[in-house]
Amino acid sequence: MAQPFASLTCEGQARQVRAPPRPRERGHGHLLHRAHAGETLVGARLRDVRSILSYLRTRSDLNGRRIAVWGDSFAAANPPDRNLRVPLGIPEAPPLSEPLGGLLGLLTAFYEKDVRAVYARGGLTGYESVLQDQFCYLPHDVVIPGVLNAGDLCDLTAALAPRPVRLEGLVDGLNRRAPLNVVESEYKIARQAYARAAASGNLVVGDPADDAAVGQWLLKGLSGSEPVR
Repeated sequence: MAQPFASLTCEGQARQVRAPPRPRERGHGHLLHRAHAGETLVGARLRDVRSILSYLRTRSDLNGRRIAVWGDSFAAANPPDRNLRVPLGIPEAPPLSEPLGGLLGLLTAFYEKDVRAVYARGGLTGYESVLQDQFCYLPHDVVIPGVLNAGDLCDLTAALAPRPVRLEGLVDGLNRRAPLNVVESEYKIARQAYARAAASGNLVVGDPADDAAVGQWLLKGLSGSEPVR
């Protein structure tokens, strides 16, 4: 018998530069203001999500201890043969990635042990990929200064073992779809963590699946064992 579930959608606001900014705007004042205050936009969005989860736990009609997170991107990936080494602000510039949803999904699960499963589509393979070229197509709202001193997204994923994590359609720093063999290589440490937890099948890496299949996978994750404490 199918189990009832509730769905809540929240939308992050990615900030992309689609036209040449005026000189005084080139620094993105709202971002600098937050940075000077010691806060990143990722941190602000994560706080918003965790506040929502705290509210859900007060609802008597919901089980706030059984949560799955779906982080998605609606940005088109740049084709592998497109010239991406072009000046900023040109007409029809290559699109930026939108990895915030997937990043928030992983971070939410890291801080909220009640999250049973995470699905991320169109996320970033890792921050190290942004450093592999002098150009990058990454929105400012996912920049975390000094993040690689602590680790990369593969390390974050490894920390979630044995909980189910599904990563699909990941992109690199140029917003190009990363080949699966490259993703597997970059996430070797996560694979090892899941193997040690005897949960190798709980880490899934692949091409984007249809929404119905993702929904079924998340529901299966919700029906799993008790969350890690």
